[in-house]
Amino acid sequence: MNIPTSLEAVAVIVILFIPGYIFLQVTREAVAFVPQNTDARYFFAVITWGGLIHLMFFWWTRNLLDWYLSDELGRHDTTVAIWVLVVLLLAPLGFGLAGSWIIQQRRVDRILSHVGMDYVSRTPSAWNYATKLGARWVRIHLKDGTIIGGTYDKAAFADDANEKDIYLSQV
Repeated sequence: MNIPTSLEAVAVIVILFIPGYIFLQVTREAVAFVPQNTDARYFFAVITWGGLIHLMFFWWTRNLLDWYLSDELGRHDTTVAIWVLVVLLLAPLGFGLAGSWIIQQRRVDRILSHVGMDYVSRTPSAWNYATKLGARWVRIHLKDGTIIGGTYDKAAFADDANEKDIYLSQV
């Protein structure tokens, strides 16, 4: 048995991460309105979702692995290309869109509210929640005590980052 090269090891790691990363990028907005983090929890989630997606297609991946180990992978270029397209791109994208749609359903949100994981509970702050509600009249209390009112609609913009900037379309 040959020991894999460094390039092969990197390729395996990338192949494992791609589906989980795509899945999480697609579902991130539906799960919680927080900036993408790169801590250990995110890394673990990428590995977990990537592994689950690969597990669903293991029956197909096993054929590719057998061809690779017997030096026959070059004879199956079309199958490998289709596998890459389906397993590394289309499946995570489709599962991510389906997961986003499911988690946004009212019935699912009510079920999740019983364990403290509903939409409002997943939202990190009132600011994040309020800026996603759509067109509204708003009243903003500034640190110096000034109160500003205006229209927050499609032409308005609010930054969810630390500064909490806001642009109102009409004051």
